[in-house]
Formats: sequence, structure tokens, C-alpha cells
Amino acid sequence: MNILHVRLEGRGTSATLESRDVGEDWAAAAAPTFKRARRQGHDAGVRLEWIGDTTSDPFMIENPAPPAWVDAITPTDGDALVRLRLRRGAGGDLLRVELEIRDEAGDLTSRALQRSGLGAIVTEVERILGAYAVSRVLGTAWRREVHRPGRGGRPDVFYAEKAAAYVAAHAAESRAPVRYLVEQAEREGRERETADQWRAWLNRARARGLLTKAPPGQPGGRLTAKGKRLLRDAGIGGAG
Repeated sequence: MNILHVRLEGRGTSATLESRDVGEDWAAAAAPTFKRARRQGHDAGVRLEWIGDTTSDPFMIENPAPPAWVDAITPTDGDALVRLRLRRGAGGDLLRVELEIRDEAGDLTSRALQRSGLGAIVTEVERILGAYAVSRVLGTAWRREVHRPGRGGRPDVFYAEKAAAYVAAHAAESRAPVRYLVEQAEREGRERETADQWRAWLNRARARGLLTKAPPGQPGGRLTAKGKRLLRDAGIGGAG
């Protein structure tokens, strides 16, 4: 038995299956691939790993046995690597059961940890598991339906994360929380997020039962129990 991993190509539309020895350190095995991608100017993406049998080609098995867990490995903005071990919950949702961070520089700060985007990792893994080439080797139990862009095209956890950010922004600036979020994104150098985008995200969060309605004529709202559960299961710290 080896640790199998999928190298993704073309935003997860195809995949190449590789393996490493069970005893080989996961960070030492993954780091060269990520560093090479960074040197070549490519998106490092997410590397999936699980225990598998290499005596037969998983791509040729009609119904491969699904693994009990899948590791999602991805780099942060610096040199640190994050490994998020996932398993399937009773409802088929992905749950974090173990988190490990390796940083060669030894100076991983709490701010850098926040930037690692654990929720974004889970969201990206959800998308990746919808690729036929990936689900083909993980078995149908790990198959995830990925919606096309447009109405309902993002998972609930995405809107729960936006709702949590809005709740925190309202606590910091109750009169104009959306403007606060837009200015915060600009300060942090993220891709420009407009006020209209934020309003659309919040409307969708409310429609999905993740954020309560605001008082008439005023900004506001609270995370619902469903929103808090999604963030907790994804390992994302959410505001109350």
C-alpha cells in the first residue's frame, strides 16, 4: 500500500495519478512540486492524497473502493504547507478532522495562518472532487456535484464565510459594514470587491438561511445556526 496522490491539470479537468511511500514525509514529498509550480508561474493549487493499492491501475477499476480519508495539501502565501485531512460526514459533507502546518522558515504568524484560507481549501476541494478524472479514482462515495457558474453555483460554506465577515464588519463599523468590507479588501491587496458584489453575496446568504434579516432600513444580521455549523465543520472561525 502506498500514498496515492492526484496531480491536477487544467483547473482539475484532468489528473495524473502518482504515489509515494507511506513512510515518506508528506511535506517533503509535496514541497518540490509546489516550488516548481511557483517558479514556473503556475497556480500551485491543491494536492490530494489518500491510502491506495498500486498493484492495479485505479483509473481502470470500474468501482474503486473509496478511501476513508483524503488529505488536501496546499501552500500558503509564504513557504508554509497546510495539510487538511478530510473525511465524509453522515450527510456527505466534507469535515476537517486533522490540521497540520509545516513552515521551513519557522516564523508562521497568526496572521499568516489566517491568510492560509482553510475555508477556501475546502471549497476548492469540493470543486476538484467534481472533476470526473478525480472522482474516477476516489470512488462514487466521494463524487461531488459541482454546479455551473450562475444561480446556486457556489457552495453554502462560501456564503457562510461572507456572512461571518459581514457580521464582524458590522461589529467594527455598524453604520457602513459593506463599505468597511470593501475598504478592508483594498487594504489587504485582494482582488477588488465592490459594494454590489457584497450585497449580492449577503442576499444569497440570507436566501440560503445562513444570515438573518437586517432591521428595517438598517444594516445588520446574525449568523444562523446553519451558518455557524458550516463554518465549524470547515474549520473556519466565524463571528456570532
